[in-house]
Order: sequence, then structure tokens, then C-alpha cells
Amino acid sequence: MQLQSDKAAPISGSSSDVPSNSDQPRNLQRSKWDRNLNNSNMDPKKLKRILSNRLSAQKSRQKKFQYIDEIERKVKALEAEIALLTPQVAVQEHKVALLKMENNFLNQKLASVEEKNGIKDALVEQKRNEVKRLKDIYRLQQQQMQARGMLGWKIGFM
Repeated sequence: MQLQSDKAAPISGSSSDVPSNSDQPRNLQRSKWDRNLNNSNMDPKKLKRILSNRLSAQKSRQKKFQYIDEIERKVKALEAEIALLTPQVAVQEHKVALLKMENNFLNQKLASVEEKNGIKDALVEQKRNEVKRLKDIYRLQQQQMQARGMLGWKIGFM
């Protein structure tokens, strides 16, 4: 049965299985769990369960340490990426500020041009109205001259 060989070989695990008190002899440093394994009249099923639980706990601790190491590695990688990207973000924020200033300047210039165009449009409209008024006056004068000329022609031949 495999159980006998498990009983004879001590399970190596983390240092938490055996307290590290160097002034006590090695056999006195064993924990209460190690003492339970040496009990010869222990039920084989219970011994197997204890060993299985220890192995499972050891695997769990190892898995936890691997997980923590992986998380720490990811944190370091992300911190390096942040350190790399932070200056780039600052440069881009500076560019955004410059572009906003340029946009404000261009909006002011556009408003000025629109205002000038509005004034020019008003002047053009005013000139058109003046031209129309002058044309109306000219037509009226032409009509009056034609009316006088016709009237004079009629008076002269009568």
C-alpha cells in the first residue's frame, strides 16, 4: 500500500510547517501535526486525509505565491508603461492647449471678418438703393422732358 511509504517520508513544505527555534533539538521543533503522523495507531484513512490536506494546502500556497508574483510582474509592467506614457500625455496636452489658443484666435478673426463683411454688405445695399433712387430720378426727368417736348411739339404745330 502506498500509504506506508507516505508515512515514512516526511512532507517537505514551507517553513511554516516546522517552527524555527534553533535552541531546541530537532525532534522537539516538530509541530503537533508532525507528531500526529508518527502515531502508529492512527487510522490509515485519517492519515491519508491529513497528508492529502497538507499536500493540497501546500499546492494552494504555491499557487497563491505564483499568483502574487504574476500580479506584481503585471504591476511593474504597468508602472513602466505609465512612466513611458506620462511624458507623451504631457506633450499631447500642451498641443491641445496650443490648438485651443489657435482656435480662439481664428474664431476672433472670423468674427472680425464677418463683421467687416456685414458692414460691406450694408454699404453695398446702401449703394444699390442709391443707384436705384438715382435711376428713378433719371427716368422721371426723362419722362418729364419727353412730356415737355411732346407738349412743345403739340403746341408748335397747332
